[in-house]
Amino acid sequence: MTTPHKFILVLQHPREAKHPLGTARVLEETVPGVIVRVGLSWPNLRRAVGDDTIKPSECCVLHLGTQKDREKLEARYRGRVPLVGFLDDKLGDFEPRGLIVLDGTWQQARTLWWRNAWLLKLRRAILLSDRKSLYGRLRREPRKGCLSTFEASVLAAESLGIVPESSGFLETLDRYLTELR
Repeated sequence: MTTPHKFILVLQHPREAKHPLGTARVLEETVPGVIVRVGLSWPNLRRAVGDDTIKPSECCVLHLGTQKDREKLEARYRGRVPLVGFLDDKLGDFEPRGLIVLDGTWQQARTLWWRNAWLLKLRRAILLSDRKSLYGRLRREPRKGCLSTFEASVLAAESLGIVPESSGFLETLDRYLTELR
């Protein structure tokens, strides 16, 4: 398989694939460069992506992080807080080729995290957004600032240069959710 130069890899829990409010397929159909893999574990990044040329050093994983992580990043950037921050101080201007996102309930995402040890070797990107989810009351988030897979993927990918900014992808999700209401 030939992987796009820039990509978003969505690792989706099998139960989430059947959820009526799941948006990974909408993300795949709407945003260029999205690869969705349904399962519980993959032996490594290359197998998950389906491309032997991908290097872990070229990718990052979108990670919820703790409130303490968020405060640390906000303090580091002192008022110039970017939309995505990295916990590793030595990164400089890291421009990832790939963004890996876990899709499922928070418990399912934790399962994916711990069953794929290779994720621990990737740089962790933390979304620093106070944006409210477009889902509203359709689906609960575990804490303030948490977003759906679609929203978090698009915001992080725009910020990291993986997809163009102001791409209109969030408006597509909003229309989709309006139809479901």
